[in-house]
Amino acid sequence: MTNASTTVVAWENLAENCAKFLEKGSKVFVTGSLYTKNFTAEDGSKKFAIEVSADDIQFLSSNQNTAVKDSEVQP
Repeated sequence: MTNASTTVVAWENLAENCAKFLEKGSKVFVTGSLYTKNFTAEDGSKKFAIEVSADDIQFLSSNQNTAVKDSEVQP
């Protein structure tokens, strides 16, 4: 199998903060659960993907350098 990719999945307030503060190339530290998926592409080649279901994400690129956890974000 070739062409591995990694996707980070965030939900609710954590996802909203990621959308608000992150941009392509932002450095982050992610903790969560790791999942793998195997699939066959349209061209018949076998592929796999790695997905991280984020529990919390620390933004490393910002000057604030603060951690954002779903349970700590105010609605």
